[in-house]
Amino acid sequence: MYADKIIVSVTGPDHSGKGHVVAAIAHQLEKLGCEVLVQGAETHNASKLAKTDEALAERLKGVGVVLTEMRT
Repeated sequence: MYADKIIVSVTGPDHSGKGHVVAAIAHQLEKLGCEVLVQGAETHNASKLAKTDEALAERLKGVGVVLTEMRT
């Protein structure tokens, strides 16, 4: 399925925009040629993944995101 896997976990409080961040990351990585599997896409993330980049950007305007690299 995937030669190399990187796992990205998004955490935050309820209604903070986590699903929208996941969708935005997925959209951008797919544009870069990555194969992206979003777990939970068939439930609450499906509607967010269907949004346009513009709609995601509007929802995420002003949201702070902290990215942390962890080696395993």
